[in-house]
Amino acid sequence: MGKETRTQIRQLISFSPTITDAEISRVLGITRQAVNLHTRSMGDLVRDRGFNKCTGCGIRISKRRTLWCNQCRKMSYSYEFSCWECGTLNIATGASATQRRRLISKNPKRKEFCNNACASRYRAKQRWALEKLRNA
Repeated sequence: MGKETRTQIRQLISFSPTITDAEISRVLGITRQAVNLHTRSMGDLVRDRGFNKCTGCGIRISKRRTLWCNQCRKMSYSYEFSCWECGTLNIATGASATQRRRLISKNPKRKEFCNNACASRYRAKQRWALEKLRNA
Protein backbone atom coordinates (compact mmCIF):
# COMPACT_ATOMS: atom_id res chain seq x y z
CA MET A 1 0.00 0.00 0.00
CA GLY A 2 2.88 2.39 0.70
CA LYS A 3 4.41 2.47 -2.80
CA GLU A 4 1.01 2.61 -4.49
CA THR A 5 -0.07 5.47 -2.25
CA ARG A 6 3.15 7.37 -2.93
CA THR A 7 2.76 6.98 -6.70
CA GLN A 8 -0.86 8.13 -6.49
CA ILE A 9 0.17 11.16 -4.41
CA ARG A 10 2.99 11.92 -6.85
CA GLN A 11 0.54 11.74 -9.79
CA LEU A 12 -1.97 14.04 -8.10
CA ILE A 13 0.71 16.60 -7.26
CA SER A 14 2.21 16.47 -10.76
CA PHE A 15 -1.29 17.03 -12.20
CA SER A 16 -2.09 19.93 -9.83
CA PRO A 17 0.92 21.39 -7.92
CA THR A 18 -1.27 23.61 -5.75
CA ILE A 19 -3.36 20.72 -4.36
CA THR A 20 -3.49 20.60 -0.58
CA ASP A 21 -2.94 17.61 1.69
CA ALA A 22 -6.62 17.68 2.68
CA GLU A 23 -7.74 17.45 -0.96
CA ILE A 24 -5.34 14.56 -1.61
CA SER A 25 -6.62 12.73 1.48
CA ARG A 26 -10.24 13.12 0.30
CA VAL A 27 -9.38 11.74 -3.15
CA LEU A 28 -7.36 8.77 -1.89
CA GLY A 29 -9.49 8.05 1.20
CA ILE A 30 -6.62 8.27 3.71
CA THR A 31 -5.95 10.70 6.52
CA ARG A 32 -4.37 14.09 5.98
CA GLN A 33 -1.58 13.17 8.39
CA ALA A 34 -0.72 10.11 6.29
CA VAL A 35 -0.55 12.29 3.17
CA ASN A 36 1.71 14.71 5.03
CA LEU A 37 3.99 11.85 6.09
CA HIS A 38 4.27 10.55 2.52
CA THR A 39 4.92 13.97 0.98
CA ARG A 40 7.62 14.75 3.54
CA SER A 41 9.36 11.44 2.88
CA MET A 42 9.43 12.18 -0.87
CA GLY A 43 12.20 14.77 -0.68
CA ASP A 44 12.57 15.29 -4.44
CA LEU A 45 8.93 16.36 -4.77
CA VAL A 46 8.53 20.08 -5.46
CA ARG A 47 5.19 21.51 -4.49
CA ASP A 48 3.83 24.92 -5.32
CA ARG A 49 1.74 25.73 -2.30
CA GLY A 50 0.39 28.79 -4.05
CA PHE A 51 0.34 32.37 -2.96
CA ASN A 52 -2.11 35.22 -3.15
CA LYS A 53 -1.27 38.74 -4.20
CA CYS A 54 -2.11 41.71 -2.03
CA THR A 55 -5.00 43.66 -3.54
CA GLY A 56 -3.41 46.92 -2.45
CA CYS A 57 0.23 46.72 -3.53
CA GLY A 58 0.44 43.38 -5.38
CA ILE A 59 3.20 41.74 -3.33
CA ARG A 60 3.09 37.98 -2.76
CA ILE A 61 1.44 36.84 0.49
CA SER A 62 0.65 33.37 1.80
CA LYS A 63 -2.76 31.80 1.23
CA ARG A 64 -3.52 31.64 4.92
CA ARG A 65 -3.72 35.40 5.14
CA THR A 66 -6.51 37.58 3.88
CA LEU A 67 -6.26 39.47 0.63
CA TRP A 68 -4.18 42.28 2.19
CA CYS A 69 -0.55 42.42 3.35
CA ASN A 70 0.20 43.86 6.80
CA GLN A 71 0.85 47.40 5.58
CA CYS A 72 -2.16 47.56 3.26
CA ARG A 73 -4.43 45.98 5.87
CA LYS A 74 -3.82 48.93 8.18
CA MET A 75 -4.69 51.29 5.34
CA SER A 76 -7.84 49.32 4.49
CA TYR A 77 -9.09 49.78 8.06
CA SER A 78 -8.63 53.53 7.85
CA TYR A 79 -11.27 55.94 6.56
CA GLU A 80 -10.50 59.35 5.07
CA PHE A 81 -13.01 62.18 5.19
CA SER A 82 -13.00 65.96 5.05
CA CYS A 83 -14.73 68.09 7.64
CA TRP A 84 -17.77 69.99 6.36
CA GLU A 85 -17.00 73.01 8.54
CA CYS A 86 -13.24 73.57 8.43
CA GLY A 87 -12.41 71.43 5.36
CA THR A 88 -9.47 69.60 6.92
CA LEU A 89 -8.70 66.08 5.71
CA ASN A 90 -8.99 63.57 8.57
CA ILE A 91 -8.21 59.87 8.87
CA ALA A 92 -10.24 57.66 11.17
CA THR A 93 -8.84 54.26 12.12
CA GLY A 94 -10.07 51.22 13.98
CA ALA A 95 -13.60 51.05 15.36
CA SER A 96 -14.38 54.68 14.58
CA ALA A 97 -13.56 54.08 10.89
CA THR A 98 -15.88 51.08 10.79
CA GLN A 99 -18.63 53.06 12.50
CA ARG A 100 -18.24 55.98 10.06
CA ARG A 101 -18.35 53.62 7.06
CA ARG A 102 -21.58 52.05 8.32
CA LEU A 103 -23.24 55.41 8.93
CA ILE A 104 -22.27 56.72 5.49
CA SER A 105 -23.51 53.54 3.78
CA LYS A 106 -26.89 53.96 5.52
CA ASN A 107 -27.13 57.71 4.81
CA PRO A 108 -24.84 58.92 1.98
CA LYS A 109 -25.95 62.56 2.52
CA ARG A 110 -24.61 62.56 6.09
CA LYS A 111 -22.18 65.34 6.86
CA GLU A 112 -18.97 64.47 8.70
CA PHE A 113 -17.03 66.69 11.08
CA CYS A 114 -13.57 66.39 12.59
CA ASN A 115 -14.76 67.15 16.13
CA ASN A 116 -17.78 68.32 18.13
CA ALA A 117 -16.73 71.98 17.95
CA CYS A 118 -16.92 71.97 14.15
CA ALA A 119 -20.26 70.19 14.26
CA SER A 120 -21.76 72.70 16.67
CA ARG A 121 -20.42 75.65 14.61
CA TYR A 122 -21.97 74.18 11.47
CA ARG A 123 -25.33 73.63 13.19
CA ALA A 124 -25.27 77.16 14.61
CA LYS A 125 -24.70 78.57 11.11
CA GLN A 126 -27.57 76.44 9.78
CA ARG A 127 -29.90 77.69 12.53
CA TRP A 128 -28.87 81.27 11.87
CA ALA A 129 -29.50 80.90 8.12
CA LEU A 130 -32.89 79.27 8.77
CA GLU A 131 -33.95 82.09 11.14
CA LYS A 132 -32.82 84.67 8.60
CA LEU A 133 -34.99 83.00 5.93
CA ARG A 134 -38.00 82.90 8.27
CA ASN A 135 -37.63 86.58 9.19
CA ALA A 136 -37.23 87.73 5.60
